[in-house]
Amino acid sequence: SLSVNYADKAVLTADSERTECILNNLISDTPCHFYSAAEGKKSAVIDINLNKKSKFNTFIIREVMELSHKVTDISVSALTDNGWIQLFKRECIGYRLAERFDYVVSDKLRIELNGLSDGCALYGLGVHDFNVRSEKIGTKISKNLISELNCDVTVTNNEMDINLGGIIPFNKIEVDNAPYG
Repeated sequence: SLSVNYADKAVLTADSERTECILNNLISDTPCHFYSAAEGKKSAVIDINLNKKSKFNTFIIREVMELSHKVTDISVSALTDNGWIQLFKRECIGYRLAERFDYVVSDKLRIELNGLSDGCALYGLGVHDFNVRSEKIGTKISKNLISELNCDVTVTNNEMDINLGGIIPFNKIEVDNAPYG
């Protein structure tokens, strides 16, 4: 679930950081405490040591939007028994990047940031095991995404109304076990 963050006690190292915006701020959930690469740097590499092998499938990171988009390229990789594998690559972070991928077991991750504009302003790092369970109740489908959050789906007149109750990381929607959209 998202209630367990494997990055909470991680050891972080980076090839660049600003004195007032230290790397450990990356784990903070408060936007006024953020990590930034050194001024003038156009790229940064952050290594995350989770201290023990963990099974996870979700990565979350936030960008302080009040300081504008500063990251134009991010990729995240994990060190597995077969070497480094790229989990995903995106062109921006935005308010919150929540990316799901196939399960991986690892104790080390690497974030590569490129195309930085005046450093970056990142916080809210999360590495999670995110499970989705659902049950059907008549024409209303209640999805228990995690124990702390319920997703309600109501179907009327061939229209579906989805209330997620927050920002939820997902890659696809399936209807009758077939991809939708």
